[in-house]
Amino acid sequence: MVGDSISDVKAFDTACVSMCMGSGPALAKQSADFVLETGEFESCMRTLMYGRNIYTNIRRFLQF
Repeated sequence: MVGDSISDVKAFDTACVSMCMGSGPALAKQSADFVLETGEFESCMRTLMYGRNIYTNIRRFLQF
């Protein structure tokens, strides 16, 4: 879940992984798992890509 407003707080709580933009209100930042300092969507996608890569590498290591 990616969002930056107070109306997204309930969705942040129910999502497995939630990201809030740095320009969002304090309540949204507190309930999100990750807070992105920049408001660019590209940085959000880059974060997801790195997270999936780390997850895949850990999974491969455990299978080895």
